[in-house]
Amino acid sequence: MRRSRSRSLAFSVALSIEVIRAPCSEAWVSRRITQYQNIIIDLLNEYAELGISAPGLSRQVIADKDHNHFQLVTVGWREGKHFVYIVAFHFDILEGKVWIQQNNTEAKIADELVERGVPKSDIVIGFQSPVVREMSGCRQDPVWFEEGGEEK
Repeated sequence: MRRSRSRSLAFSVALSIEVIRAPCSEAWVSRRITQYQNIIIDLLNEYAELGISAPGLSRQVIADKDHNHFQLVTVGWREGKHFVYIVAFHFDILEGKVWIQQNNTEAKIADELVERGVPKSDIVIGFQSPVVREMSGCRQDPVWFEEGGEEK
């Protein structure tokens, strides 16, 4: 009887280890990256459809799925005299995390990513210096601020 329990326990432990490893498999990481790519592209397309206030300008979603770079840019000529190229958003997916490299809007884009299914632990505010991220205790994770600049 004792021998049977120890085999059962050993099998249970081995099974538990496999279950813990499973989410880190290459296929799981690939699915997660594909999910993040789709979330980012959908988000950028929605912002691109909001419209442009000046004639001669257009919004373009730039999506490089092979290298995990994503941008929403406004490009064109204002009044036929001034060339415009503005990056509204720039995202990268690096090491399984969504990096917000640029946000030139008032949108709380990190919160929107969370609402769409990206865990806070997988979002990095890339335009914050590494020193700020390190001092915040969130070396890879973003510092989350509420309106008015108060840390959550």
